[in-house]
Amino acid sequence: MDIWSGSTHGGLALLLNHRFSANYTMYPNLASAGGPWLPIVEGYFAYEMATYPSEESCDRVFKDPGPVIFNAVRELGLRLALKTADTSDPKHRLMLEGEQAETIVVYVANFGFLYGAIAVTILATISVIPLYYGFWKLGREVSMSPLEIAKAFRPVQLEGVASNATAEGLLKGVGQRPIMYGVVDAVHGDEKGWVFGMGEPEGVVSPDEMGKMRLLEGEGEGNTGDMESG
Repeated sequence: MDIWSGSTHGGLALLLNHRFSANYTMYPNLASAGGPWLPIVEGYFAYEMATYPSEESCDRVFKDPGPVIFNAVRELGLRLALKTADTSDPKHRLMLEGEQAETIVVYVANFGFLYGAIAVTILATISVIPLYYGFWKLGREVSMSPLEIAKAFRPVQLEGVASNATAEGLLKGVGQRPIMYGVVDAVHGDEKGWVFGMGEPEGVVSPDEMGKMRLLEGEGEGNTGDMESG
């Protein structure tokens, strides 16, 4: 598009060209030996930018025209934007057709691994089912609660509650009983010793507080002997 043919930008370019177009040429005065250098100037903007100490010297210095031109373009652009602001009906809609390309992530299922995982899950479920065989012989409903499972091993922490108690009954009986993990005094046959385990807080000692840590070193929980509290 020709910017000079009746467009807004064409008018702006014409004004800037008229205002800042300049040429400054110097040549020696051959008619007079040692005479002043003669300038040929096109556009008055060249006079604004050129400075020189004297007419006889060719030592011309030109200031940077950039800031002047940039400020003028910014001012004209602002005034032009205010002048040509859109004053049409904002309800008017202009329908445009276009194409857009984008990259998307596509997930593809590997049905071989999917069927294999389903088969393993079903096989694991089937292999566990026989473990429940005979549950009706217990005489009451049984859950998989950790408390009920632990009660089957008769731990000392759950003493005082009926052996046939449900998970709810166990919680009512020992739910408020404090316990602590640490070094406890346990009985192994005819001997007594110190082992790591759960017990009532007043009967549990921290390993850091034990006077003779060597008695805890070794294999298993069969280390017996006397320990003093530090």
